[in-house]
Amino acid sequence: AQAERLIFDAKSNSWDNNTVPVKVAKRMFAHGQQFGCIRMKDTDDGAVRVLKKAFKQVPEEFVYDNVKIQSLALLCCNLFAAKANHLFRASFFQKTIYRLLQRPNQPLIVTEPLLDNDGKYEKNTISLNPKTASSEDVRQSHMWAAFQFFTWKQSQHGMVFEKASLVNSSLWSDPVLHSSDRSLGGALDGGQDAIEEWQRAFMERYSSILNLRADEIESLDTETLLQLMDEKRCFSAKSASPAPAPA
Repeated sequence: AQAERLIFDAKSNSWDNNTVPVKVAKRMFAHGQQFGCIRMKDTDDGAVRVLKKAFKQVPEEFVYDNVKIQSLALLCCNLFAAKANHLFRASFFQKTIYRLLQRPNQPLIVTEPLLDNDGKYEKNTISLNPKTASSEDVRQSHMWAAFQFFTWKQSQHGMVFEKASLVNSSLWSDPVLHSSDRSLGGALDGGQDAIEEWQRAFMERYSSILNLRADEIESLDTETLLQLMDEKRCFSAKSASPAPAPA
């Protein structure tokens, strides 16, 4: 079958499209409430991906926004990892869109990499506050918070990733993004109000952990914040700082 493959490059803010041959499996191998998972092979690049078939019709704008936000998160994550060095061990995966040209209505489909666990995973949410008081959840929330701070500072307070799905201990997906003019985050973009709400919550949490005032934290660069968080053992399995109440 023929398909149009669309890959978003967040750095150049542009789409790369090619018409490629694909092979789509006949049956789903997993499903959730919203999507069914079908293996698909792109015979141009040889990659086997998970085609996410929506059970309800999804507006094409939502499909494009979903992939653009994920690609921007991946770019930000790579930039952050370069500053964080060994302290940071997480990333987003690249999503790819395919328009199936020989199917009725030529549907636009999001695909994800086929993971080692065959695409079957529990998507827990990661955000500023840990889901539970377990040491691993607290460590993950500190990593996410440091990434949030980086994107907020890099954008001159113009955007922040509020939360994402935790695929496994080192892989994130489906972030919710807020931007000051609501131009980047699609339907869930809460704009400047959401950014300021995150800022208040972040400063409240880390003023307590780092023993600094909010204005002192705001003046930090990312490397210094990471150093201070590391001194408090935020990124170790057992944090020296007290865990906040679970969200």
